[in-house]
Amino acid sequence: MEKLLIGDLRYSKFAGGEDQDPPACERCIYWEAFIEGLGGNYGFCRRHAPPAVTIAKAAEYEARWPLTEESEWCGEYHPHSPQGESNTVSR
Repeated sequence: MEKLLIGDLRYSKFAGGEDQDPPACERCIYWEAFIEGLGGNYGFCRRHAPPAVTIAKAAEYEARWPLTEESEWCGEYHPHSPQGESNTVSR
């Protein structure tokens, strides 16, 4: 795999040597679209259980999925499989 440079959208030979689209939340099996607008499309990353967050200055906690923009990506990116192939992820 070629080295990926932050901000470089030319990901030839990404994951397996084939020309593929660059990693992005919108193409990840763990991402669920939620809202359009605010200058982009946003959704929830459901890769892991939602972490507990403190509710504004209260001693209360709430679990929330991370909200990401469709063009973001992370090291746990797993692309949707082409039609007809399994989307099974090894752990």
